Amino acid sequence: MKKDALPVAVLGAGIAGVQAALDLSRLGYQVALLERSSRPGGKLTVLPKTFPTNDCSACVLSPPDSFFCIRSPHFIKQGRDNITLLTGVEVKKLTRNPGNFSLHFYREGREEELNAAALILCPGYEEYLPANLDARYGYGRYLGVLTGLELEQRLGAEGYLCRPGGNGPLQQVAFIQCAGSRDPAGGVAYCSAVCCMYALKEALMLYEAAAARKLPLPEITLFYMDLRTYGRAYESYLAKARQEYGLKLVRSRIHSIIQTPGNPRLTIRYAPEEGPARVAEFDLAVLATGLRPPDGARDLAAALGIELDAYGFCQTSPLAPVSTPQPGIFVAGAFSGPCDVIDAVTQGSAAATACAAWLKENGAGPVKSPLLPPSSGAVDPSPRTGVFICGCDHLAADLDLKGLEEYCRSLPGVDMVQELSLCDPQAGEEFLRAINENGLGRIVVAACSARALEPVLKARLDQAGLPGVGLKIVNILDHAARIYSGRVEMATRKAGDLVRMAIAGVKATVPYMNEEATVTPAALVIGGGAAGMTAALHLGDLGHEVHLVEKEAQLGGNLLRMQRTLRGADVQAWLAGQTWRLMQHPRIHVHLDARILDTSGKPGCFQTEIEIAGERRESITHGVTILATGAGEKKTQQYLYSQHPAVVTALELEDLLKTRSPRLAGAQRVVFIQCVDSRDAGHPYCSRTCCSETLKNALELKKINPAAAIYVLNRDIMAYGLQEQWYEAARSRGVVFLHYQPGEPPRVTPLAAGTGPEGKLLVRAYEAILEEEVTIEADLLVLATGMEPPAENRRLAALFRVPLDEFGFFATSHPKLKPVETPVPGIYTCGLAAGPGNLEEALASAQAAAGKAAADLARERYELHRQVARVEGACAACLTCVRVCPHGAPAIKDHRSHIDPLLCQGCGACVAACPARAITLTGYSHKEIEAELQALSPEAEKVHPTVIFTCSYCAYANSENAGSTSCPDDVSILQVPCLSRVGTLEVLKAIEAGARQIVLTGCVASQCHFRPARAFGSQGPGPDPMLCQEQAWRRARKILGELGFDEDTVKVLRLPPPPPGRGQPLI
Repeated sequence: MKKDALPVAVLGAGIAGVQAALDLSRLGYQVALLERSSRPGGKLTVLPKTFPTNDCSACVLSPPDSFFCIRSPHFIKQGRDNITLLTGVEVKKLTRNPGNFSLHFYREGREEELNAAALILCPGYEEYLPANLDARYGYGRYLGVLTGLELEQRLGAEGYLCRPGGNGPLQQVAFIQCAGSRDPAGGVAYCSAVCCMYALKEALMLYEAAAARKLPLPEITLFYMDLRTYGRAYESYLAKARQEYGLKLVRSRIHSIIQTPGNPRLTIRYAPEEGPARVAEFDLAVLATGLRPPDGARDLAAALGIELDAYGFCQTSPLAPVSTPQPGIFVAGAFSGPCDVIDAVTQGSAAATACAAWLKENGAGPVKSPLLPPSSGAVDPSPRTGVFICGCDHLAADLDLKGLEEYCRSLPGVDMVQELSLCDPQAGEEFLRAINENGLGRIVVAACSARALEPVLKARLDQAGLPGVGLKIVNILDHAARIYSGRVEMATRKAGDLVRMAIAGVKATVPYMNEEATVTPAALVIGGGAAGMTAALHLGDLGHEVHLVEKEAQLGGNLLRMQRTLRGADVQAWLAGQTWRLMQHPRIHVHLDARILDTSGKPGCFQTEIEIAGERRESITHGVTILATGAGEKKTQQYLYSQHPAVVTALELEDLLKTRSPRLAGAQRVVFIQCVDSRDAGHPYCSRTCCSETLKNALELKKINPAAAIYVLNRDIMAYGLQEQWYEAARSRGVVFLHYQPGEPPRVTPLAAGTGPEGKLLVRAYEAILEEEVTIEADLLVLATGMEPPAENRRLAALFRVPLDEFGFFATSHPKLKPVETPVPGIYTCGLAAGPGNLEEALASAQAAAGKAAADLARERYELHRQVARVEGACAACLTCVRVCPHGAPAIKDHRSHIDPLLCQGCGACVAACPARAITLTGYSHKEIEAELQALSPEAEKVHPTVIFTCSYCAYANSENAGSTSCPDDVSILQVPCLSRVGTLEVLKAIEAGARQIVLTGCVASQCHFRPARAFGSQGPGPDPMLCQEQAWRRARKILGELGFDEDTVKVLRLPPPPPGRGQPLI
């Protein structure tokens, strides 16, 4: 078998594996995605919310032209036709042969074999439940003791928890951190990286659940050692929990939990930092259990010849974070160490990029070309209409498909009806053949999930050069067969109603061509630091031309001042090698001492003007842009910095270490102060790297002078994940860690003349355990001042129309699940430009961004597949659209509204709000929705049907997962992208068509998928779509009341993302 005919095997379909598979498929590679369990998604499928956005957003992971939800049974299966998903797989044997790996596995009782060109290992993790949970915490013995995962699953399923063993609402809840982690004696020594944040999330979920039921808020106490809010938005997340809900924090590792006979409450004994040991009672205790390597990790490593660390995680190089030493084998997610979702997603994308580059280097190119054929150019294709009815067994069980087919043939204006098993991947060719043979220009597909089928069928039409064909998908499985389960006649009649409405809507469709451009096969990378260099090299290695623009006269950025990583890798040797590769690379053009002057164009075809050395100008044409502008060390005015020679920043200490300054050997007492101008009102975020840099430099100073006394004054040591081992190493070598409170920061004064050696400092700090002030006479004071984005970001953001977050870093489409994609198509960001991170994390994000950009460049044409609003009618320039758009897409130019297709996300809020009806959204225009409503039912006045408008995300996912329900009413379900598309007019038109009840179903508060993603509790740049929705419905209710209708005629149902198989019925 030819090497380039083999797929890439991704082992594990958790969040990292799914992301790797999707990215490889976009790059054009065949992928076999193997999963042990019965469905993809891993642990994410059982989490109702993720931090820091406090929403689900699993559907954000999917390709930009689709509405997938990873909880949906249709996810992956029909999402990409070059991904083969194999679930229930038990791998029995792996044979290592780079370029032709052999996998033997059992699936559905059969033994199968698969050959793969490369492997990406994403087996995930297991929850760590140490043996002492029972004896120490009463886990398994006391009803009130749960793990965090158990609490979250119960909240997702039940919505609220009552007092265990008693009645009434929860009053006191304790969260116990590090239940098994950071515990070498009774558990594991490492930090599990996610526990502090998921505990905060679950505390917020408990508060919100009580508030939603108008119950008293519980008193929640979180017991911790170090509160590791190390993400960009995580500190704000903590602040919200404390300030708005009164979350109490106690720094203490609890001694034990006991429950006395006859008392359902739990007694917890603990010793706080200040004062004597205490005892408190709680209704519920939540154990923050950690992560451990997956089952079978050692067998997997032995079979493939990869090394595991002392804890059982896969070892990688800090300078090649997703590569193993074995050729053709890559790793992503928690298998290489505990990490949260954002790191797992980033690593999944990075592993896909690294894998694709390795395959190309070894002569294996993509099997499935991502290039699209030239468009036919037809804007208004034939009005002939065809109906395709899926004939799969799921539909045949509850519907009379022959009767439905006959009914469709009887409808006026229908030119063709064909039954076709659309679940069969081979049906695509027959689908296109029928369209061409019958000259169809309007198509209705009656099948299952529109969220699954629509992107697949649209891709088929694009590949056939028919992008302008009008298409509507009718979900007769969930919206007819299942809501009338066991009533074949009723279900078939309802399926006919839905098809009839879709035909009316598609006939009213005015097709249009997608925004498109011929792709310029070149990339612009702005920033020549670690991330920019890495992104440029990977793009060049994947065969693309790259322009790397660096404002300084030398490449390297912050790396120029670093010697080694925390794990000991030689940064300067790596930097020299990367610089040489860049300068010698035949496809990479390096522009030093250069700045961006202007840019124009659209995705696939940008033109950017640069100025080099302040003199020469050059124009660069490129198809994609990567913003890798980095971040700098903040210069503080605190602690005598720039006033006393003994005060330096962390990077200035790196300079001293690099030159082996004699000053360091003579420093007998060194003090580090953490969180200087960080985690405060001016910079309310953790810079993520300061603590690890302090650990690294403290250990290095101990090597230079083992007798030196080193003190680290800190609020919390953010040694997350496997970094905990260096925290322990520093403590074992005598480094002293002292906590201080933000309200009582250290005080620094020069040593008075004549009282000691010249140039020393007095550092004073209150130590809570000693309950007294500690005074240190320091030879050197090192300030960890953290990172801040460059001021240049604001100018670049305006030029490229990319928003900044509240801290000044480039905003991404979703802080958790799209960490390198900006809201503007074709523009990506990585490294410190997107937020603080260490070198290893910056390199992974650069690889991820390069892979995303490479997928765009691999196309012949770039099309904006998402539907965007357009102003077509008489615009009064009233500014309504400008006010309601959450993304800032509309703007008034020349006395008329213009909607930027790069910023528009297709929610439809402006369409519903426009008083002149001047704005349209193809698929959801006024004409289409009105036509569907007018075709509601031939006997609408008699049966008084119920009309349900459902958004395309959580509400639609609930209908997919609800299973069979019994519905007594005549119900018709209309899908809209977002409930903000349903305005006053749509509600009144439904009443006019005969409906007597309107149910509006969408996402829960603050979780609208068209709301710009942001950290929970923070303010976004634009209005919340929900506010626009509520205003429209209030107007509709007022009008209906004046017409004599009951106020309950219009109901609103907010639905959370459903657990698998347990969606809420829309009725």
